[in-house]
Amino acid sequence: MRFELTIKLTNCRLGIGVPVEWEAASTGKKSPRKRRGCLIAIAVIILIAIVGGAISRCSGGGSEDLQWPSSGLAQLLPDPPSTKGTVLINDEDQLSVHIDEVSADAYEAYVQECQDKGFTVDIESESDSFDGFTEEGEHLSLSYYSSSERLNIDLEAALEMADFAWPTVGPAASVPVPPSTHGSVTVNSGSQFTATVDGLTAESFNAYADTCMGAGFTVDYDKGDDYFHADNAAGVHVSLMWKRFGMMGISISASMEDASTDTGSTDQADTSAEPTTAETPATDAAPADTGGVSPDFKATMDSYEAFFSEYADFMVAYQANASSPELLAQYADMMARYADMTQSMDSIDENNLSAADYAYYIEVTGRITAKLASVTQ
Repeated sequence: MRFELTIKLTNCRLGIGVPVEWEAASTGKKSPRKRRGCLIAIAVIILIAIVGGAISRCSGGGSEDLQWPSSGLAQLLPDPPSTKGTVLINDEDQLSVHIDEVSADAYEAYVQECQDKGFTVDIESESDSFDGFTEEGEHLSLSYYSSSERLNIDLEAALEMADFAWPTVGPAASVPVPPSTHGSVTVNSGSQFTATVDGLTAESFNAYADTCMGAGFTVDYDKGDDYFHADNAAGVHVSLMWKRFGMMGISISASMEDASTDTGSTDQADTSAEPTTAETPATDAAPADTGGVSPDFKATMDSYEAFFSEYADFMVAYQANASSPELLAQYADMMARYADMTQSMDSIDENNLSAADYAYYIEVTGRITAKLASVTQ
């Protein structure tokens, strides 16, 4: 029995949420894209494919013939080591493929072929996984499962970086200017600022975290070698994350009091370093929130989170007992419910949410992403 599911990757431009690993290429080159708003959908695709493949095998079905793409990011990779599998995503930003019937020897040979294709920068490799970049910043992750002879291929395009001006208004104005303002600004609003910058070292990252502490970000702080999270006395929250190739992710949130007066947000913010004059606020901007999260929206998000909590628990149970005869019926039921959930979420335009609803949207999707990521590890 074969399940087919098409998942619409919504809200991929959100680019905000919980701190995640930002990884990038060396200074002056493209940096790998980390689209955090897509992580929920991508994680679900991964989990669905894992479970669906297992169910198909348990039900007597075979692997489907793989149609390797002749366009998109697939062109950057060698031909797959098997003619069986499924292409989940293939566009200019993301490639996700599951390859079946791959022997351990074939996997090792494929890893070498990928390196021959240029994925030789900052390699992290183990017997069942490979992670590396090209000089241009494309990011390849391979995961091999010997018990099922399955190879998961995930490739992300590089992200163009440019100089940008550090904000003088909004929550970022209370945070010291980082050592580098060369990168990509994802969100710049009165309640949220999110950017990725390059050109740092481990030393300069930690020095910047100390600078933030010196500027008053010491409330409930948590500091490590590659991360820093803290609030200041006014309630502004800053999150920093550094890992590989001198990339630092910055996420700054206004206090809840200030966020409630924000009238909207800007995705894919202008990264130009040229000074600009203040613009007159648009008359059709979302109205300021005056009463917290709206009940209907909160109910929708809570039900969405509850479903994914159940979904994650199901995955944990499946991993512990993949041969359970109850798996097929439970999986089919959850996929039907997932379709209903995505239809409800697709109707939400995050650009028109009130500040309070928008903040809750970020909070809930962040928790869901973290839970799904923990299951896929």
